[in-house]
Amino acid sequence: MCTALEKLKQQGIEEGKKEGIEQGKKEGIEQGKKEGIEEGKLTVIKNLLANGLSREEIKKFAGVTEKEIRKANNNR
Repeated sequence: MCTALEKLKQQGIEEGKKEGIEQGKKEGIEQGKKEGIEEGKLTVIKNLLANGLSREEIKKFAGVTEKEIRKANNNR
């Protein structure tokens, strides 16, 4: 038979697991958004490079850095 203390302990463990799962979901969603934005930027940069825009034009119009342009160019 479980004592009241054991029941409270088990409830605490279950609540902690639930909170941990929720926090993990939130962090996963946020990370996914960041990766999606990054992937979208690289795709735009690749398309602009493929259409003959200069690096300066890409930086100006897309609001990206030289480093991001190099990264996109290396992944073409």
